[in-house]
Amino acid sequence: MTSGKLYALAAGMTNQEIIGKLKVLAAQERRITGEILELIREAEKRQIYLNCGYGSMLDWLVHAFGYSQAAAYR
Repeated sequence: MTSGKLYALAAGMTNQEIIGKLKVLAAQERRITGEILELIREAEKRQIYLNCGYGSMLDWLVHAFGYSQAAAYR
């Protein structure tokens, strides 16, 4: 969803709807982040980035998945 569409959707929501949606999305984000971190740990253990032609895990995360350098480093 584009930010313009999201803004239009949010503008039509009540305060309670916004709070409820934020709670749902925050819970989904925590779950997804946990899954991503687990996969990254396993990929690092297996050194999958080497098989993909990258010299480091950091380069792989930045270039193959679009993470910022700061996010990939964390």
